[in-house]
Amino acid sequence: MFDTNRFVRNLERMYEGVWDNAVQSAKCKVQNDGSDINNLLHQAFAYQNAGKLAEAERICQQILGHQPDQPDALHLLGIIAYGVGKHQQSLELIHKAIRIFPHNPTYYNNLGTIYKSLNRLDDAERAYRKAIEIKPDFSEPIYNLGNVLKAGHRMEEAFACYHKAVQIKPDYADAYNNLGTGLKDMERLDEAIAYFGKLLKSSRILRKFITIWAVH
Repeated sequence: MFDTNRFVRNLERMYEGVWDNAVQSAKCKVQNDGSDINNLLHQAFAYQNAGKLAEAERICQQILGHQPDQPDALHLLGIIAYGVGKHQQSLELIHKAIRIFPHNPTYYNNLGTIYKSLNRLDDAERAYRKAIEIKPDFSEPIYNLGNVLKAGHRMEEAFACYHKAVQIKPDYADAYNNLGTGLKDMERLDEAIAYFGKLLKSSRILRKFITIWAVH
């Protein structure tokens, strides 16, 4: 089942890393009526992240009223459409954003996430590989590609993706967890235990708990 809340959190993390690239995709300009596209995009994203999809959609439509081919607004509308169950519309909007600006890895990563949730694994794999081609050190699509490969029972390829993800992001708890569970399912228990140990060490929540416990 598609985890919308996690998808939103992932989207926020991805935007932190690629926001500058996204903004460059359509240089924000102040229109004659004073509309600041960049500011509006941030507002729309904040509403979407807070679950206020109607408000986020309204702002995106406002942006597109001034700049019909603004790819970030189209992309965010695609995410919103998915969140309300309009799967085909979400794909069309994100594909349109990609046609306008084909060099933003976040677009492809989110496209892959939607395809995977619809069990279109081949399409998801292509989207994730494109995101990685654009930004080879982008850990999120590397991890996501691992999940697609795991779903297709291509375990060694999946493990390679998870390994690469944790090389880029050493505290990537989800990747350690998937390495551990995958190895456990294959009855490679010693290897699984080692990765579960790394999962515990990488967990920020656990470290915080240990710190609080030690103080008390």
